[in-house]
Amino acid sequence: MSTFLTLDASIGVVFTMKALIIVIMGGVGDVRGAVIAALILGLAESAVATLVDPGLTLAAAYGLFVLVLLFRPQGLFGRRSS
Repeated sequence: MSTFLTLDASIGVVFTMKALIIVIMGGVGDVRGAVIAALILGLAESAVATLVDPGLTLAAAYGLFVLVLLFRPQGLFGRRSS
């Protein structure tokens, strides 16, 4: 990564936030949901970068995350708690 990005103390924050978004979107503790959420997030970011603006990929990730939380608060494959 250092050949593409400048290294500093906050370099891992973006990757950590994307990982957290993927885990929550998929349903905490569900590996199948995390894989599907990662694919959905990757496709959405690629589409936004290609069609709109590469600088808006993080905004697209947060927007998709908010939409999933609004309609499925337990995640894509999460179970409802009793």
